[in-house]
Amino acid sequence: MRIRDLGRRLRMGVARMDVVSGPASTVRDGGTLRLLRQETVVGLLGPHAGGLNRFEASGVTLAAGRLLVIFDNLPHIASLDLDLTPGGGRLVVRPDRAVGYEDVAHDAGTGRVFAVIEAARDSDGEWRPQIDELAGLDVDLDRPDGVDVPAYGRLVRRSWVDVIVRRRNKGIEGLTCVRRHGAPHLLALEEDTGRIVVLREGVDGWDVVGRLELPPDLHVEDYAGLSVQADAQGDRIAVVSQQSSTLWVGRLDPDSWRVCDAGHRHRFPTDSRGRVVYGTVEGVCWLDESTVVAVSDIPKKGEPDELFATAASVHVFELPATAG
Repeated sequence: MRIRDLGRRLRMGVARMDVVSGPASTVRDGGTLRLLRQETVVGLLGPHAGGLNRFEASGVTLAAGRLLVIFDNLPHIASLDLDLTPGGGRLVVRPDRAVGYEDVAHDAGTGRVFAVIEAARDSDGEWRPQIDELAGLDVDLDRPDGVDVPAYGRLVRRSWVDVIVRRRNKGIEGLTCVRRHGAPHLLALEEDTGRIVVLREGVDGWDVVGRLELPPDLHVEDYAGLSVQADAQGDRIAVVSQQSSTLWVGRLDPDSWRVCDAGHRHRFPTDSRGRVVYGTVEGVCWLDESTVVAVSDIPKKGEPDELFATAASVHVFELPATAG
């Protein structure tokens, strides 16, 4: 069956797949995240910013001991150290014709890196996401005589995703990689519904092999990014909401594509007047069992001025001890 035909059957509800509802139990209050450190992308890149000064950060992943940050206004990738050292970052330049990305994922088993394009028109005129596999993202930190030699990334392949979305800016917003039975799967987060589509690489692109539903009482206004981390108890999932300024943490069933507990909903810190300042967070990634890194976009015209205090930045947060 062609991938496009399968997509049409799925929309009509006649193709079989693993669709499992989220847990019915109540989402618990997880308290406020504690900020450990943060820095602007411009500050992290310092003299290695390539003359650019506007970085609309939209996704982050951990790969080979460094953070890879992507942007929805640029095709380039920032490679940052975990300490967020000012000037310690490097910009991996995409010299070919490329687009901005919504999120980035790393397969620890193979080292492959994937970035998602929210949506593009296919040959039938419908909007579908695309996934790029990227390479050449290693950076040389040993610069002779202080000379800044840029790294150049490259596109390995671009593949269609078997999901049709309503319009260009309402597609896949988050991406993370999970290995099951030795094979990499990508979990793709739909921005407006919060459904998570499970993807496996096929002959003609990325096939839908399942869907996950988040808890029905999560009650957030949008869904901006996700990350999954394997631990002794299985897979731990984190989902960030930009407009609600919250981070939800739960667990995946190790034997099926299902969220198996209601989890905790954490709040991002506010300012001294109780105002939301982390209202443009778009990407999240686990660093360890109690720490996440998040990245923030630039506020849109008309949004509160206080959001600029954390805009275009990378943040490291510690989860409260109540997190399950």
